[in-house]
Amino acid sequence: MMQYWNPKWCFQTSFSDELRLKTEQMFEEYINQDDNFSTPAEWNCNVKTTWGSVSGQDIWKEWFDLLQPVWEEFFSEYQSKFPVKVQTENAWINKYNPGDFQELHDHCTPTTVLSMVYFHTLNDDDDCKFEFFNDDVPLLLAQNPIGRGEWSQGPLELLQRIAPSVKSGDVIIFPPHYLHLVTPHRGTKTRVTFSMNFNLIPVPTIEVAQ
Repeated sequence: MMQYWNPKWCFQTSFSDELRLKTEQMFEEYINQDDNFSTPAEWNCNVKTTWGSVSGQDIWKEWFDLLQPVWEEFFSEYQSKFPVKVQTENAWINKYNPGDFQELHDHCTPTTVLSMVYFHTLNDDDDCKFEFFNDDVPLLLAQNPIGRGEWSQGPLELLQRIAPSVKSGDVIIFPPHYLHLVTPHRGTKTRVTFSMNFNLIPVPTIEVAQ
């Protein structure tokens, strides 16, 4: 389902029980191997991640093929003007132990069109939130109250930080330039999320001569 906040959006849905089970089975061993995870020196946080790792490529490739129902649901709501091919750019897993967090960042690259986060394992006690940061707020504040959404309690309401309500098995899709972060993990169990970037390539259509 599409969700909106002034002036942005994200798409949120849930994996089927079958897809959740397959994901857990495919990645269980990989996630449990601590050697697959590290904290990149260029990241200003302490979360452990497989970012930059070349291990597990065969698992990822097989798993991407299982995402077709998610993309079908997304494009049915997005209503693309033309057919597109979804091309995976990269993917990685983040493991948040107590005290871990992720700093404000985006997923921008010259070819990334959409980003995705899959919430593999969330815990009721961790108080750890994925949040979007609305960097358009200063511009919108220069508008009149109606234009900037100051009087709205709906999708036009002007908010600087937005935390989608998510649970284990949920997935969100959003434009890669959206700034986002993960607040500190205050629980006792490990939180696991998958992050992915995708390019969308228009598929030429051949007009049939009348």
